[in-house]
Amino acid sequence: MLALGCGIGPNTARAASSGEVIFRVAGSEVTKLDLDHFQRTHRLGSVRRLRMPGAVIVAHTSDISATLASLKADPDVEWATIHRRVELADTLPNDPLFANQWQLRNTGQSGGTPGADIRAPAAWDLTTGSASVILAIIDTGTELTHPDLAGRIWVNAGEIPANGIDDDGNGFVDDVNGWNFYAENNNVGPVLGHGTNVAGLAGAASNNGIGVASPNWNSPLMILSCFAPEGFATEADLAEAIVYACNNGARIING
Repeated sequence: MLALGCGIGPNTARAASSGEVIFRVAGSEVTKLDLDHFQRTHRLGSVRRLRMPGAVIVAHTSDISATLASLKADPDVEWATIHRRVELADTLPNDPLFANQWQLRNTGQSGGTPGADIRAPAAWDLTTGSASVILAIIDTGTELTHPDLAGRIWVNAGEIPANGIDDDGNGFVDDVNGWNFYAENNNVGPVLGHGTNVAGLAGAASNNGIGVASPNWNSPLMILSCFAPEGFATEADLAEAIVYACNNGARIING
């Protein structure tokens, strides 16, 4: 779960602040010469193109209002806006026992209303999920060795682990279990506990006699980390994570 917010993270080279804009250039391609042209014309600082369809660019600027006005007046720019941050919402429950998971089966525990739940047992009578449906978890990373998650983590079959090569040619080196868009590497371990909680709520191994149950017992979990240790992520990193998930076979993305 995400909520809009603002703040400053430690990774200043990647951080979105009041000094960053995001804009899209007309057409589907943009070259290094194009980037240099926009940088000079609109007096931009560092610029980078996002790894997603269309020529979407993030740039630093010393005067955000003037830069936005300049970009919006440029006929080669389709749209331009402030590059914002998002922040994590309140921490989700981390109950270790299914009997206490009222959202799955509410029997009136904790003063709740019996039946006010998602009726998970009735759903499990129909299906417990499919191993062919990949579920992407875009959050703070996940504890890959957690007993309820270790056997559920997605593996990129086209990638050879730890060889320093982009074996499947998707633009990400050694993305065996996903990608860390904040740190720009393949370390998808937990920055905060939030991502592990979300992964467990969405797809923990179930009917195994330990920990919690989840609505989906069988889907592989693709781990996409976007958040700084302070709990902030940029819209650009989240957008790139969504594109990665779609391009690499995910059918469901947490929201």
